[in-house]
Amino acid sequence: LLPPEVVVHRVFRYGQGDGNVSLRVAPVQPEVRTTTKQVLSLGDERVVLAVNFKAEISRAGLFQLSFPLPEGLEVESLTGASLHHWSELKNGDDRQIILHLNGKTLGTQTFSLTMLGVTPTVTEWALPRFSLNEATRQTGELVVRPTAGIRLRTIERTNISETDPRALGGAAQGALAFRLLQKGWNLTLGIETLDPWITGQILQEVTLREGQTRSVMRGNFDVQNASIRSLLVELPLSNEDERKTVRAS
Repeated sequence: LLPPEVVVHRVFRYGQGDGNVSLRVAPVQPEVRTTTKQVLSLGDERVVLAVNFKAEISRAGLFQLSFPLPEGLEVESLTGASLHHWSELKNGDDRQIILHLNGKTLGTQTFSLTMLGVTPTVTEWALPRFSLNEATRQTGELVVRPTAGIRLRTIERTNISETDPRALGGAAQGALAFRLLQKGWNLTLGIETLDPWITGQILQEVTLREGQTRSVMRGNFDVQNASIRSLLVELPLSNEDERKTVRAS
């Protein structure tokens, strides 16, 4: 009888004569299936791509995982319970991120990845794609959240279905949401930059004094479409002494 820890894969019968069996032994290849939840935040100056992904490793263990670093992005953080450390491998323009695991790993492993980049200045942009090299199947969700002043529209998509952003937690104004159906997906978005629309209500009070006047101006401004960093106010002051009396809050 065989001990219980032995697994029988093949059984052969032979008769009284001489028998001959030729065998070919090949290692079992691991199978990796990945699901991702990605949120791409598109701001005025930078892009943030946050990826939470699960890698289900079966059949055989792996010591490491890897993915190509999307062009224009840099890794800000990469964490996971089974991750020992990560490194970057460069070969010309090709950059690979290597996830070194704690050991020969099986089962479902969870990772969190954040990548940063500069906001593109083009009107049509092919979104950066995260994809594990070892994955035999990869599906997931993608939410694109633009900042105020940026309007997005879908131009071209492959292996992607568009869905309601509220169903994937993308309730921000102007957000787009997609379901990633296969590993080799592609998405091109049109980017339109909106100008700010500013309306104001101004109350000006002038107090007449002997030999001088005192003016107080109060303004309420409503900024829409896009954010602003400064507000220019023109004052009709030609006298240098008058300019020195200006105070703002």
